[in-house]
Amino acid sequence: MNSQALVQAKQLNLILQNKTILNDVSFDIMPNEIITLIGPNGAGKSSLVKLILGINKPTSGVVAKSKQLEIGYVPQVFHVDDRLPLDVRSFVILNQKQKNNLDETLSLLKISHLKHHRIQGLSGGELQRVLLARAILSKPNLLILDEPAQGVDFHGEAELYALINQIQKELKLHRNGIP
Repeated sequence: MNSQALVQAKQLNLILQNKTILNDVSFDIMPNEIITLIGPNGAGKSSLVKLILGINKPTSGVVAKSKQLEIGYVPQVFHVDDRLPLDVRSFVILNQKQKNNLDETLSLLKISHLKHHRIQGLSGGELQRVLLARAILSKPNLLILDEPAQGVDFHGEAELYALINQIQKELKLHRNGIP
């Protein structure tokens, strides 16, 4: 592995249900890079993200990660069961190593006022900010956003991308986004 790379993928192939999703994909993600995956629906963008995250395993090829790699992830789709009584605060800190900068993170994303609101009652834009708060709470060195503006109106989308740029600069994160 390149000693400076956060992630190194070599000759990734992914076949699901006899369909080739990814074919011979190789890349390195280096510190301070911003990488955007662009392609039509069904091109394999989310599948590639899942390989990087370790959610799925490639049919062949290797994904190597730096030992110092800490990933923050905002999924493309997120649903919470209406029967689960979960407020924003509880959701953001759930299974997190770092919990002591919660108020700072919520403030940075301009959602402090939502701290005690139920997740199920949030708008699309509010939910995306909460997901982003969860992703950055532990101060990752790689932030992966899988269609972060999904479910957000046009005005909210512009605000969200401006906020992501601000966060990237302030927290010195490496952003791997999928529009």
